[in-house]
Amino acid sequence: MILHVLLDLVENVNNCSQKNVTMSIKSKICNFTPLMFFINSPHKSHEVNKLMWSNMSRVLFHIGDAPCHGQQFHIDSQDSYPSGDPRGLKITDLLRNLTEKNISYFFAEINKSTVKMIDEFSKVLNSLDGSKVKVVNLNSAEDLSELVSSSISSTISDTKSHSMHCLTGKSMKKISVDPSSLSWKIEKMKHYRASLYRAKFNGNIEDIKDKSIELSEAKVGISLADKPFAKGAIRYAYAGMLNGQKFVLKKTASLDPEHNTMKFYTEMVETQVIAKVLANKYFDILQINKNIKFIDVNLICIDNTGEYYTIEEFIPGKFVKWMNNAGSLNEDIYSCALDNNLNTYIRMNENSFCKI
Repeated sequence: MILHVLLDLVENVNNCSQKNVTMSIKSKICNFTPLMFFINSPHKSHEVNKLMWSNMSRVLFHIGDAPCHGQQFHIDSQDSYPSGDPRGLKITDLLRNLTEKNISYFFAEINKSTVKMIDEFSKVLNSLDGSKVKVVNLNSAEDLSELVSSSISSTISDTKSHSMHCLTGKSMKKISVDPSSLSWKIEKMKHYRASLYRAKFNGNIEDIKDKSIELSEAKVGISLADKPFAKGAIRYAYAGMLNGQKFVLKKTASLDPEHNTMKFYTEMVETQVIAKVLANKYFDILQINKNIKFIDVNLICIDNTGEYYTIEEFIPGKFVKWMNNAGSLNEDIYSCALDNNLNTYIRMNENSFCKI
C-alpha cells in the first residue's frame, strides 16, 4: 500500500513550539498509485490540487514500499507497465508542479526497492531547481509521527530563514546544480576576460556611518565552471580559477534586473567588508586572541556577459551551519547553546551593531 500525506503547514504563531503546531495541521491521506499525487492539469483534479497551499511552509511526505511504473525507476521489479505510467504522466512535468509551488518533498524509505526511483526523482528535481528528495528511513510504524514532525520543523525553519531575506517574494532562477563541477578540471571550465574589483575600507570605526568602501579595478582572465556546485537560499555557488588559485564565485538567484547590477553587488560586498572591520575591532576590545580569519570578499564582472559575481577564496572541507538568522529553536536537539542565541553584539556610536 502506498500512503501519501499532504500537509499545508500552519505558520508558527503565538510563539507556539513547532511540535505543537504540527498537531493542528490539516492533512489529507490518500491511497493511490505512486505517481497519482503529482497530477496537476486543466483536465484532471486530485487531492494535491484541492489543498489551498495558502501558507509559505509546504510539505509533501511520501511513504512508499515499492517503486512506481517505468523501468528507469527500478531494478528487477515486476512491472505491469514497464514503459511508464499508463496515463502518460511524465515525471518532469509532475515534479515541476511541486517546485513551482515551493513544496518540500520528503520520502520515507521502507525498503531498498525504491532507491533507484528516488535517485531518478532527485535528478529531475536537481535539473529543475537544484533541490533533491529528502529521504528519511522509516524502520517501524512507531517512527512515523517523529519523522513527520521533524520534516515539518525543518521546513518551517527554512521558510522562516528565507522569508526574512531581502529577496523574499522575488522570482528566482532555476539552475541545475552539479556537485561534480567542484572538481577544478580546468579543461571543463569556460574562460573569460573580466573586471575584478577589490574592496577595501579606508577608515576607522567612527567613519563607517559616512564612508563607503573603495573598489580598485583590475583586468583579469578567469576560468569558471558552467554549472553551480551548490545552492543557498538566495545564491548559486560556482567554482573558479584565477591566477592558478581556487575561488568560489556566487551569483544571485533573483531574476530581477536590479539584482544583477554593480550597485546591488557592491552593497553585498560592503556588508561583508564592514562586518570584518567591526568583528576585528570587537576582538580587540575584548582582547580575544583567536586565530580567526575572515575571508576577503570582492566583486567581479564578466566582460562579454555583464554578469556580476562575488568572489572569495575557496576553503576546502565540509561545513555545517549550526545557527540560523530567523530566531527559531528546536527544543529536541541538544546543544550547549540555544539555536537562536548564537550571536552576540556590541553597539557602535549609537548607529551600528557588531554582530558575531
